[in-house]
Amino acid sequence: MDNYAFASYSHRDANVVIPIVKALLARGFHVWIDRIQLVPGEEWGMSISNALRDAKVLLWFAGRNTSSSSWMQEELRAAKFSNEQIAVIPVLVEGALPDKLPPFLKARQWVDARRKQRQSH
Repeated sequence: MDNYAFASYSHRDANVVIPIVKALLARGFHVWIDRIQLVPGEEWGMSISNALRDAKVLLWFAGRNTSSSSWMQEELRAAKFSNEQIAVIPVLVEGALPDKLPPFLKARQWVDARRKQRQSH
């Protein structure tokens, strides 16, 4: 898949992230997300590393459970160090607070996908 975005999210926030990703896919965007792209029997660690390395965009879904997801921190770190060309876009979903974003993301333009106040910062 060329020119795609990698979706990084806490699995505990899947109920709000998956519908957003499916809406993007329905509109023709190419998004790599583990719940859809990984197939049974596939070695998921390697698949995630390869997908991150080749992605053009990292959609970093900050939600209620982001702080408890060590995988999200690893994916952000891997994206920063293994792919200099990747654009990182923080996407706020239910329970996210802009001031709780990691320092690396606080200065970036973020998208507000929370239900109450949908706006871009």
